[in-house]
Amino acid sequence: PHLESCDRMHTVCPMRCGAEFEKRFQQKHRDEDCPKRQVICQFCELSMLAETESEHLDACPKFPVPCPNKCSKKEVTRETLQEHLDSDCLQQSQPCPFANYGCAHTGKKQELPAHLKENQITHMELLCVAVKRSEEARNEKERLAAELTKKLAGIERRIACLEKLYGPQLVWRIDSYQERLAEAKSGKKTTLFSPPFLTHRYGYKLILSTCLYGDGQGRGEYMSVFLSICKSENDPLLIWPFGHRVTIWLLDQCEDVKARRHISYSLKPNTCKENRPFLGRPIGERNASFGAVKFVRLETLNTLDYIKDDSMFLKVQVDCEALVSL
Repeated sequence: PHLESCDRMHTVCPMRCGAEFEKRFQQKHRDEDCPKRQVICQFCELSMLAETESEHLDACPKFPVPCPNKCSKKEVTRETLQEHLDSDCLQQSQPCPFANYGCAHTGKKQELPAHLKENQITHMELLCVAVKRSEEARNEKERLAAELTKKLAGIERRIACLEKLYGPQLVWRIDSYQERLAEAKSGKKTTLFSPPFLTHRYGYKLILSTCLYGDGQGRGEYMSVFLSICKSENDPLLIWPFGHRVTIWLLDQCEDVKARRHISYSLKPNTCKENRPFLGRPIGERNASFGAVKFVRLETLNTLDYIKDDSMFLKVQVDCEALVSL
């Protein structure tokens, strides 16, 4: 029993720091020496193990540190040091407020008022130079912007031309419809021809034609549309006979895009021997025409917005998926 209560018996730290001591020193070890004991930072009041206190103090935001400029304020907390240097410390060096305009002066904050007073004219001259340069830079930017706008307009025009010449489709506007229909009825001018277009760059050259009052069996009841293959300098490089699917559209001009009801006619040319005059490599200026004699009834043209402001639009689209690249 005596050994159990003997204060000179050796024991180990109950907080598992690894220390061994006589029982009579246990309380002192727990309160003052044990690295595993809890301590409170006197600056930020954060609780931690005693063994980590030194590391904490090296980073504690509330720990007092001296001003590096040795100003009248001997110590500031670590977290406010930068604010002190930026705002309060009169010994802190900083550039002149006109540094961005060319003033090279750097000095202590307390010296700046004298510098600003002594160099008012110099600073005004620097401002004038800066304003002039800013004006010049702005004028140069405006000049470059105008040039770019002009170039962009030119590029857009060239793209528009390229789309018309080399695009896979043609949109053809026919103006003065009533006058042209009357000419077709009278036989004065039965057929209208579109500008020629290419299926793709260096591709087949085609031309669209229409008989507004119909042709052959469709005359007087239907509008007829046809395609012709034209002679082109690209012909030696192309595959003959022409066999690509072609779709011809009559476009509805309704302002509500979702309400538009276009009319289309699609055909896949039959490349049999009998059709060579239509689909073979042109010998003359253009081959015989092929297409739809009964494309759309004349009475249908007066419905919806197929004719608007005395104009109609036809579109031709050629399936380019099977076209062979050069």
